[in-house]
Amino acid sequence: MRYIEVTVNTPGAEIDARCQEMADMGAGGFVIENEEDFKDFLEQNHQYWDYVDDELENQFAGVSRIKCYLTDDEDGLAVLRRINAAYDDVTTSYVEDSDWENNWREYYKPIDVGEKLVVVPEWEEAPQDVRLPLRLDPGLIFGTGSHATTRMCLAALEEFSKPGVRVLDLGCGSGILGIGALILGCDSCLGVDIDPKAPDVVMSNAALNGIGADKMTAWAGDIIADSTSSCLRTSLPTLSFLSPPLCVSSWLRAQCSSAPALSSTAGLKPRPRLSPTALKFSITSPKKSGTASSAADSYIEHAKHP
Repeated sequence: MRYIEVTVNTPGAEIDARCQEMADMGAGGFVIENEEDFKDFLEQNHQYWDYVDDELENQFAGVSRIKCYLTDDEDGLAVLRRINAAYDDVTTSYVEDSDWENNWREYYKPIDVGEKLVVVPEWEEAPQDVRLPLRLDPGLIFGTGSHATTRMCLAALEEFSKPGVRVLDLGCGSGILGIGALILGCDSCLGVDIDPKAPDVVMSNAALNGIGADKMTAWAGDIIADSTSSCLRTSLPTLSFLSPPLCVSSWLRAQCSSAPALSSTAGLKPRPRLSPTALKFSITSPKKSGTASSAADSYIEHAKHP
């Protein structure tokens, strides 16, 4: 089905009133694009990012408009006529209905990671080379292998994965890191994520790689606080009971700069950064009898799920 995208350029002070007017005409599902609202949103949510892409900022430069979508039929055209009669600055375009949930697959191709792995979407053929294929269908869960922090953690796994190692993957998402560790030779993995959909996705992806429940386990649960700073302070001491290595990713620059002070209380020794948003720690304090996590002897990744 085809839809009519209607754009009405509107002064910011008039947006609320005009939305009500357009609703009275039969329109609905409004999208508001306003430069000042965009700037306010960025200003009030600094904790979630280091930077904003220039292209995104440019998209909102000087913008103040209302968008709505009408069915391309007599009912939709009748609403469009009323909108055109009421306002001067109106533009229209057409949008084809689409399978939005699956269209992204067209752009998801095999990704070489490190020296040994290649992440292969389920629907793609594995490259004919010496790399080990890690097959994946992330669905709507985070973890495709395209993000820099995921690739760096996968590359780091090559150094630490071997028989006899058990893995704990916190914030496992699609399971890409835990499954990668198993493909590289680790004995078993426990993945945990706050997303209730994650366990099914993880086990499905494990099966794509010939890995069963005897090696891969996935749980859903919230094991850390929502506050990132609280998360770091409360979780780092616990990690001192796990044997090395510990690879931490997805920290913002401000958090990376405070990591040495935080880690000193947990017996962790910082090593050089892998990137502006990734750190690696060596755990230097000895295990304490009776308090070690039974889930893993090797803690590969600790990242707060976005």
